[in-house]
Amino acid sequence: MSKSYLKLIDIPFLRADGVRTSSQHIEEVMRQSSLCNHFVLVGPTQVVCNSHALDTATVYFEVWDSQRGTRAANLMGHSLQFSHWTIRILEANANPGVSLCQRCWTWGHSSKSCHAKVPRCPLCGSPHY
Repeated sequence: MSKSYLKLIDIPFLRADGVRTSSQHIEEVMRQSSLCNHFVLVGPTQVVCNSHALDTATVYFEVWDSQRGTRAANLMGHSLQFSHWTIRILEANANPGVSLCQRCWTWGHSSKSCHAKVPRCPLCGSPHY
């Protein structure tokens, strides 16, 4: 088995009800889509805010795949519906230079620069560590 690295770009960072878009919400949308059989996730999705000045985020996720990348090929170019936004599924380039914080388990910063008040569980994201 192999893994494919994909992304969703320009996801609204805040939902219509004012709540921040979470990994759980993204995964629920994936489960309810017509492409649900292709979303065999390696781990939780990672929601990364694009900028403090923007109201969008990028979601990174990995799927278990064949050596040929069949599952990724079936997902790429298709879209998911988030409220009234249509979001395309794109290939993401795995960048070994991007930090994964092992305190809050979000991409884009190291544990040393993390502002989380409490550590998060790497499996479910809850603060029970």
